[in-house]
Amino acid sequence: MRVFAILRKPSPVADSSKILSQVDKELRVSPKRGFRWFDDYEISCSSRQEAEEILGRLSRLLGSFRLRPNPAKTQIIDLPYAAGDGWLDELRSLSKSAFRSPAQMVSYFDHAFRLRTVHTEQPVLMYAIAALFKVRPHSTEIRRVAESAITQAVLAEPGCAQKAFALLTFWELNGASFDRDLLAETVDHLIQLHEYRGVSSDVAWGLAFCIQHSVRLSRKAGRNLSRLEDDAVAIEALHAASIGLVPGFSSKAIVHDLKTASCDGEHWLLLYESARQGFAPLLQPVVAAHALFNDMLQKNVSFYRLRLPPYATLLQPGGAPEWVVLEWIKAATGKPKTEALMEQKVARMIGIDVASLDIRGKAFDDLIRELLDRLTEHKMQELEPYA
Repeated sequence: MRVFAILRKPSPVADSSKILSQVDKELRVSPKRGFRWFDDYEISCSSRQEAEEILGRLSRLLGSFRLRPNPAKTQIIDLPYAAGDGWLDELRSLSKSAFRSPAQMVSYFDHAFRLRTVHTEQPVLMYAIAALFKVRPHSTEIRRVAESAITQAVLAEPGCAQKAFALLTFWELNGASFDRDLLAETVDHLIQLHEYRGVSSDVAWGLAFCIQHSVRLSRKAGRNLSRLEDDAVAIEALHAASIGLVPGFSSKAIVHDLKTASCDGEHWLLLYESARQGFAPLLQPVVAAHALFNDMLQKNVSFYRLRLPPYATLLQPGGAPEWVVLEWIKAATGKPKTEALMEQKVARMIGIDVASLDIRGKAFDDLIRELLDRLTEHKMQELEPYA
């Protein structure tokens, strides 16, 4: 008997995990025959008819929550079917020799870019970047080649900016410098791309990188940021402007729109943080006049931090690969897998902060969350212990 499988990927929505958990319950499929990975469903069925019935039921359940499926990623296929496309194994194998010479690094990324043209729906370049989180040292020449390829990848594949900037931060924290002009130019291009491609997440990670490393952008980038309609990016742009990193940026349009915005409306976060952080002093009376927001101000409640531990973007989900973070935590708790890991400055930084936490019985995710929450806005301190 043939076995059929349904593969379906709903469009992302806010807080989709809770919604899809409800869909899981209503779908009534045995855990032995199906599973969901974030917003990807895979369900095995005994016949095509059963597959079509479950697919219809799943579609109706998703529709009740206004989830719109992606037709390109929804299909019924005959089993057995290859679990992967093979490109992961290729990159994993090639990454082992990427650090041997500049030529090997060029060859590695050449192969990754070719794979990208074939597997256009897959995060090929993001994985190629993630595979470069190696514990052994590498030469300046090889790293320069890698930087050039990484910046090209950031501009070519939406969604891989976070991984790319995390890798560059990882190298920098361990004593390697990066080409500041090249990175500034890359973020400039990302901001320009956003105007017609809509890559606000990539822009946000680019700005976070510039703020952390004091990378100054161009006046053109500043002018473009002045008119981007994304509240999270706007907060970062205001922050970057306040420390002189985006010449040409003007907050006039933002302040003008927020003056008449409701504290209970969709732009409440931008309104609140612009006033609270002092980015737009003219908005402080607007926020102070709102009972809840004024109370939050008095209690130092904030949703945006001006400073974080140097390793924060690495531990953030989507930054350094989880297996790398796990090794850092093991090293910090006295259980290193390799001696080379103990020599990493990142591991030592994390170790300093882990020592101040009660880690007994803590799950991995909870420990990461506590590390990211270690520096609170109302208890700022210099990061001298990491020097």
